[in-house]
Amino acid sequence: MGYLQDHQPETTVDELNNIQTETLVIAGKDDLDNGDPWELQNELPNSSLSVLSGDHMSVFIQLYFIEAIVSF
Repeated sequence: MGYLQDHQPETTVDELNNIQTETLVIAGKDDLDNGDPWELQNELPNSSLSVLSGDHMSVFIQLYFIEAIVSF
């Protein structure tokens, strides 16, 4: 696992700024340790942000997570 973390590709801000595809940035409000979803959303020109109740291990099993994706 440590090897994977040490060798993860990094996307630059310039690369993010050039993504034109509509993108949903979705995060649990209690899972903000991997970056700022508001900052990420600001760097993606055609993006929407949905911050939902939950954390890394609970948000994706909630109905509102699915509803956010489907409505996007």
